[in-house]
Amino acid sequence: MPTSSERELVVLSWGGPWDRALRDAVSDPFEAATGIAVRHHRYVGLSIPGELVTAVRSGQRPPYDIAWTNAVAALRAAHDDLCEPLSSNVVPNLEHLHARARPDGFEDWPLVMVYAVAYVLVYQRSIFGDRGPDSWEILLDPRHRGRVALYPDGNGIHAVAQVLGGGKVTDIPDDMDACWSLLRRMRSQVSAMDYSGQLGEHLRSGRLDLCFRALPNAIGFERSGADIGWVAPAEGVPDTMDCLWVPRGVPADAGRWASSYIDFALSRPVQEHWCRLLGTVPVRRDAAAPAILGPDSRTPRSLDDERHLLYVPDSIKMAHDTEWRQTFRSIFTD
Repeated sequence: MPTSSERELVVLSWGGPWDRALRDAVSDPFEAATGIAVRHHRYVGLSIPGELVTAVRSGQRPPYDIAWTNAVAALRAAHDDLCEPLSSNVVPNLEHLHARARPDGFEDWPLVMVYAVAYVLVYQRSIFGDRGPDSWEILLDPRHRGRVALYPDGNGIHAVAQVLGGGKVTDIPDDMDACWSLLRRMRSQVSAMDYSGQLGEHLRSGRLDLCFRALPNAIGFERSGADIGWVAPAEGVPDTMDCLWVPRGVPADAGRWASSYIDFALSRPVQEHWCRLLGTVPVRRDAAAPAILGPDSRTPRSLDDERHLLYVPDSIKMAHDTEWRQTFRSIFTD
């Protein structure tokens, strides 16, 4: 194992159930195994904090030793040369991962995908009972006008909108008229476009009927006392991936510890524990999927399970992210 003079790693982390899962499954066990303290710096949203980008580009020491980000942000960082390559000598668990764990278009590993997240439909049990809606079409039902929530800028919704609009997921990104047409129809339905930390109270108070959410957020709503359920509708669910990476410019000792932290997160028992807490699909080939992704849930149980997956590669999302955000904003602010 490497030695560190600082004896501390700083990890860029989201808040809420995401942060608790990282702490319980990865950071605390890593501290216990190595004696290296792990401090989480919490942020909100999918964009990389500006202070990290500024520090790397100016040659300063990055404020975080490890970045935990969405794949789109991580891929952009990799294309902008903000990442230190991961070596299989220091991260041997790279050899045990599914092909989707490795970013497209790179000879090395500037980052590693650590699990896949399904997006699901969250619903109020007081309205729909225990079963929940069977189709994403419910998002257009006029009875729920002004009582639907999406993510800011429509993050993640494109494949669902494409299918509901009569198009094909395989036509993304070349022909997305069906997606944009459907979102224009949905505009009056949507009253909230927030990240999930802001939505828990809206759900508990009954101000929202339906939410398009990542499954870990749905699980977090349930655990916080909201009387909600979630369902993977019959048309299928989109997914995304989250990543771990080491910012360029982290000092050598801290960088070796950061790589060891990432390797630890990719070990089989940690993958299984982490994904069980979040409700996500492991990238490690021999890791078991969490029980919540059972066959009755219609959610993918492995990265090879595409029966209910509305799949758009993260590399395509990254390449078109700015364009899609602008189009979404023009629809919802016109």
